[in-house]
Amino acid sequence: MGKCKSGILRSDTSVTVLMIAGQGMIAGQANVKQLVLVHLPGDGKLEFMRDEASRAFHGPVDIPEPLRMNTL
Repeated sequence: MGKCKSGILRSDTSVTVLMIAGQGMIAGQANVKQLVLVHLPGDGKLEFMRDEASRAFHGPVDIPEPLRMNTL
């Protein structure tokens, strides 16, 4: 399997944690090699979101830099 691209649009912290953890679980169940988090809230808690996804997904979790092209 390849990479999994995942995103959220809400900025409520409790909802964000549940959604990020859920995305990590789905990526793990799908046996992807890498999880890429996109469309994240702009509250500046990117490392927190990466950590939450990493709790459920044990492969690489990436957050692309803004305005940079990333190939999946």
